[in-house]
Amino acid sequence: MDYRLTNVKALWPRINCAYKFDPTPTEKRPKGGSVPCDATDPDGSYEMHVVMTDQQAKDLANTMRKVWKESDKTKAEPFYATDIEDIFPQNEDNTGRIAKLVKKTYQDANSKPRQYMKDGSKAADDFQLTTDSIIHVMIKIYPWSFGKKTGLQLRPEAVMVEELAEREQQEQSNPFNDLVEAPVDAVANEFADLLDGKKDEPKAPKKSAFGDDLGKKEEKVELNDLEDEIPF
Repeated sequence: MDYRLTNVKALWPRINCAYKFDPTPTEKRPKGGSVPCDATDPDGSYEMHVVMTDQQAKDLANTMRKVWKESDKTKAEPFYATDIEDIFPQNEDNTGRIAKLVKKTYQDANSKPRQYMKDGSKAADDFQLTTDSIIHVMIKIYPWSFGKKTGLQLRPEAVMVEELAEREQQEQSNPFNDLVEAPVDAVANEFADLLDGKKDEPKAPKKSAFGDDLGKKEEKVELNDLEDEIPF
């Protein structure tokens, strides 16, 4: 199931390229850490965290439980959490709840999550999203089973930047910024309804990941059917 979160904060995004864990210790990473790799690497994946509100976390958790109950892969087992804290813990300053989003490449060279700028244009291939940026994100709720284990994955499929946070160490500014022309046409994407009329109609629109629901608010599951089992 596709699910969209709007106006959430990005944390530690690694979606500019695929990454994998390298156990080799370095001065900065004494226990090893994530390093860039090719998308066709069998261990490659894209990863980020987002900070959302309590209500967003509750809505997403209930949707996850609905997907769990409807999937042939997971419905025979009870949902794996009984409290919202088990799924989305509070962040350090208790201002929101954290969700981890991971998308394995499965050696697919075209598996990279799509990235868009605020005007709807497609981000450059080497664009690097920064921590603390405000974004909209399209995720796929994916149920799985392997042997006797079952679970749910939250996969980042597309990101749109609403407010890009500055890096701690900024590169020197481009002295030719005043000569750069803005793009004429923005790229059609999953977040077209969030552009507030700033985007012209594309000449050849692509089918949105939202299908006929483009422009509607993200789906929210009625809580009445779920509150008996999960005290969100």
